[in-house]
Amino acid sequence: MTYFLTFLAILIGGVLQTTVLPVNLLLLIVLDLSILQEFKRGVLVGFFSGLILDLFSLGRLGYSSIAFLIMVFLINLYKRRWDLPNFWLTLVLTFIFSFVFNAFLGRFWSIKEGLGLVIVNAVFYPLVSWWQKQEFGDQLKLNL
Repeated sequence: MTYFLTFLAILIGGVLQTTVLPVNLLLLIVLDLSILQEFKRGVLVGFFSGLILDLFSLGRLGYSSIAFLIMVFLINLYKRRWDLPNFWLTLVLTFIFSFVFNAFLGRFWSIKEGLGLVIVNAVFYPLVSWWQKQEFGDQLKLNL
């Protein structure tokens, strides 16, 4: 059931991102779930989110998947070093990875876009962590 809900969130986020919203919702989904879940699930979410984003935006197939997989790998490298999941660190990572993602794809990035993503993730991250806590119980904790 959780994989179905995750895939549904990826589909809805991809449709909203490519049609209505100028916010990179799939970046937030991949970032938050790779912080809150184990490496294998983060890789699956990152790969399929990138494919969905490339298919819906008619971009080069696979570029977003590679960018998301690099992001998941970097988060996994530092997951043990930092106290993840940490709310404030997640907001800093959102700003950094919004720049890295756009630079990897050769897109224009502005500080305003990065700060907008941080504001959206300030609302989005507690909701995702609450949802994950409902699904997986006491395996997760949210540090503020």
